[in-house]
Amino acid sequence: MKKRFLQAICIFVFGLILATFTTVFASNPSTLNTSTVPTSGGNRTVTWVEINLNADYEVRALTAQDSFGRASASFSEFITAANVNDNADAIIFPVNFFVTATHEIVGAVVSQGRTISSDPQPWLDQGVGFTPGNTMSLFHGRLNGNHVYGFNWDDPRLDYVTAFNTYPHLIQNGQRLDIQPTGAAPQNWLDGHVRRSFMGQRTDGTFIIGTVNGTNINELQEIAVYFNLHNATNIDGGASASIWRNGEYVLRPGRNLASVMVIASTRASAPPATTTPPAAVQQNSSGILRFPIGSTSFTNSGVTQTLEAAPFIQDNRTMVPLRVISEALGAANLAHNAGIITFDINGQSFTMEVGQQLPGNMGAPVIIENRTFVPLAFIINEMGATARWDSSSRAAYIYVAPTFPRTHVVAAGESFMSIIIMHYGSGTDAENQARINLVAEYNNIQNPNQLLIGLELIIPALLE
Repeated sequence: MKKRFLQAICIFVFGLILATFTTVFASNPSTLNTSTVPTSGGNRTVTWVEINLNADYEVRALTAQDSFGRASASFSEFITAANVNDNADAIIFPVNFFVTATHEIVGAVVSQGRTISSDPQPWLDQGVGFTPGNTMSLFHGRLNGNHVYGFNWDDPRLDYVTAFNTYPHLIQNGQRLDIQPTGAAPQNWLDGHVRRSFMGQRTDGTFIIGTVNGTNINELQEIAVYFNLHNATNIDGGASASIWRNGEYVLRPGRNLASVMVIASTRASAPPATTTPPAAVQQNSSGILRFPIGSTSFTNSGVTQTLEAAPFIQDNRTMVPLRVISEALGAANLAHNAGIITFDINGQSFTMEVGQQLPGNMGAPVIIENRTFVPLAFIINEMGATARWDSSSRAAYIYVAPTFPRTHVVAAGESFMSIIIMHYGSGTDAENQARINLVAEYNNIQNPNQLLIGLELIIPALLE
């Protein structure tokens, strides 16, 4: 009797272990692959990531404007902003096209039911969306919130959680599409052999993101057929083509990006969003302004103060109060006269007009409650401040400490990259790496990937 009881206990415990193992590892992690695929133009080498896109994954998007308050950002900045847990299965890559000169996104971007980029290019009437269960499908029409409107939409009952405008569609419901040139995508663009990228999903839910060097749209469509994709679309390629997977760069872009798509498992999800500033800001608050969106309270070097009007987001631009920031930066002679605003900073004179676009399509100053608000991008690009947008707390941080060297106490969760961007602002991948090397050498740090919490770093001035 005792022996049977022990056997029953062993079977029960084994069952629990097996159930736990099955639950934790039910979703196979993504795989990185390279394949030679035959096309009508010859063999093409495809670098691709395959992922079992089931309900254990979250599909979302980031735009530079929404995350950082400016038109573009480096791929490494997007990766940091994605806040993916170290143990999560995740891939990050660009989807939307953008105007190279201005980084204005072509079409719209909806992430988890929130429109994070509007639709300034109404000619683009194709896109891709993901339902709450992560089923991918294609639509014809323009995005409006998390709905699609316009014409020839295939399933008007379908609501998307995350969606992007993309062009052109390659495969829809298992059928190759007849791709015709348009004014924005003429025949020579379709026929050109350049680096192109695609994404698609099979009927079993398997999702593939791939990139191909030296191919045209017709061959890309043939590649989508080769991978047995049920729905597939061309996405941003060329110098934008890039893939990051589970902590490693599969392919780095040749320029800054306007937006990216993030697919990450939720079983090992990132820490929950918090309304308190990151530990780094709490420990290094000297010379830092923090403006939570929608709040009339802000902090200046850790001291809470009050605004007459709250910072806000308008046309996907973060709007912040000019006077408080300009005074913190040492501005002089700030004056308003019939809608014209003038001030000086470090010997440079600035003039702007309320309601008139600032250079570089950064937006226009506005007056709310008799206070002038300007786009955060203007603070960064024109006034020389270092700033960032924290999407988790929905707050703008502006670093106004003007002198180097300065100190920084390493906080939990910080990386060398995040510290460099905090103090020097964002640069290209090469610039950021050079700055990491500079600070590491200055502080005699042999391995920048191993920073001790509480370590006090000296941040030197950049070399001219």
